[in-house]
Amino acid sequence: MVYPIFVVVFAVGILVSSCPDRPRLREKIFTDFKTDLPAMIDPADEDLLLRRQLLVSAARIPLSIWLSLKLIRKFSAGRMGWDMFILKTPIFGQLVEKNIIARSMRTLGTLVASGVPILEALHITKETSGNAVFEVLFQKVYESIREGESIAKPMKENSAPSFIPWPCSSGSSGRRSSACSSTSPA
Repeated sequence: MVYPIFVVVFAVGILVSSCPDRPRLREKIFTDFKTDLPAMIDPADEDLLLRRQLLVSAARIPLSIWLSLKLIRKFSAGRMGWDMFILKTPIFGQLVEKNIIARSMRTLGTLVASGVPILEALHITKETSGNAVFEVLFQKVYESIREGESIAKPMKENSAPSFIPWPCSSGSSGRRSSACSSTSPA
C-alpha cells in the first residue's frame, strides 16, 4: 500500500512542478503569432499559478519535516534523542512506553518459556524492542546478569523513574505469586 501511494504522490509532484511554466509558454505562443493575449486567460492563469505554488510549498513543508526526522534517526544519538522525545510526550509517550514494555516482556517470557537461555533471550528482546532507550536498558541488564546478578535488581536500577515499575518488580517475585498483586499498578 505504501508503494502505490508513493508513486501517485511522486507523479502528482512531477505534474505540479512542471505546470507553472504553462502560462508563460502560452504567452510566448501568442507573442510569436504577434497577437494579444486574450483577457480571459491571463488573470485565471496567474491565480492558478499562485494556487499551484502555494500547494507545492504546502507539500514541501511536511515532506521536509519527514525527511529531517528520517535523517536524524539514522544516527545513534539522533535515534536516542527522538525515542526519548517520543517517550516524554504527555499522553502518547505513556502509551508508547506501555506498548514497548508489554511487547518486550511478552517476548522475553516466550523466549525463556521456550528454553532459550536468559542472556540470549535478553539480547533478542533488546534487538526487537524498537526503541533506543529500551535497548540501552536491556543492554545494561544483560551486562549485569552476565556478572551474576538477578534480573530484578538491574532492571530496577537501570530503568528511568518514568518507566512503569511492575515489570521490574515482578521478576523478583516470580516464585511468590502473592507479591505480584501488591506491586502491580491499580
